[in-house]
Amino acid sequence: WRLAAGHYFDYDNLAFDFDPRRNLQTLALSPPDLQGVKHPLLILLRPLAWCLVNMGVGPKQAGGLEMAAFGSCTVALTFFFLRLATGARAEAAALTLLFAVTPTQIFTSINVESYGFSEFAITLVWLTALVRLRDPSRLQALRIGAALLTFGITITNIVQPFIAEIVVWKRNENVREVVRRTVIFALLLGVVTIPLLV
Repeated sequence: WRLAAGHYFDYDNLAFDFDPRRNLQTLALSPPDLQGVKHPLLILLRPLAWCLVNMGVGPKQAGGLEMAAFGSCTVALTFFFLRLATGARAEAAALTLLFAVTPTQIFTSINVESYGFSEFAITLVWLTALVRLRDPSRLQALRIGAALLTFGITITNIVQPFIAEIVVWKRNENVREVVRRTVIFALLLGVVTIPLLV
């Protein structure tokens, strides 16, 4: 909230590759910055901050609150991931607490930037993959949704869902079937993504 009250979001930060000015324009100001090729669907996250702006919250504060919400959700997803991975509640809670107070998590949760959204999306991809390792037929729609979110925030992150897909199928199938299933995944993702990009 204190960052939003000052001038920090008015300037891009080249040292940390933060573009708060541009991302604030995308989320909470008019006309929105559509972000182009690198962040092709980031504009779809605009309604969250835009609702706050229409309720009288300042654009900087609205953008900051949206980032804090995604940061909080990332911590929750991390706990669920660690709980599934370790099977122990105490260990998962301790590791989640450690993650929550790291500078990376704190800074990506308060800066109006694509990194916080990416962190959430990648965590969702791997949580979904971890569930699917036990039963690949589960969470079919969520795996596509998580991949779409990951790609839409930053296109280079699309490699994460593909690696997750390969890991899931490699555990359960032979190499030929892994390739076939990954190609089908790519086609399904394309069917959903292309209309949104257009």
